Amino acid sequence: MLVNRATLERALPFPAGIVMHDWWLAMVVAAFGEIRHVAAPHLKYRQHDGNAVGASATNQRPTSAARGECSAAAAQRRGASRRRQIDGIADQIRLFARRFGAELPAHAREDMNAFSRGIENWRGAVEFVLISHTGETFLRALKMMRRLRKSVLSFGVEACCPPFAQRLRRRRSAS
Repeated sequence: MLVNRATLERALPFPAGIVMHDWWLAMVVAAFGEIRHVAAPHLKYRQHDGNAVGASATNQRPTSAARGECSAAAAQRRGASRRRQIDGIADQIRLFARRFGAELPAHAREDMNAFSRGIENWRGAVEFVLISHTGETFLRALKMMRRLRKSVLSFGVEACCPPFAQRLRRRRSAS
């Protein structure tokens, strides 16, 4: 991830409680700047034991003692790990809304409100997934919205909300 000085000045210091520092930076850039893709690799991606998400967070290889563990216990362990991830994401979104809510540009406020509606009910979740570019498949994004619903209820970010069809047309014309 490459960021400019303006991003760092706005994003730092990182608030206590965030679990994904790169995601925090991406949220700041998405709200206040522009995200661009850089095609050339600049370093290798690696996983480590302390990852908040990713392979080491959810897909830990069992030790020799745990290999005999029943599949129900393994599934329960994975479920607990996913719940911790969802709670971490929810906490990070709350921190972002608290820190930047008042100064968010209109488009970012609209996105936060769409996300907030998305965790309130199925219709909101479908609307959010249709207008956003999450990088996930439709069903996976819907599933994530439902999981987040249990952890986050409101961000305290208010914005005038145009009708869904108008928001969808605006997003599609911007792409």
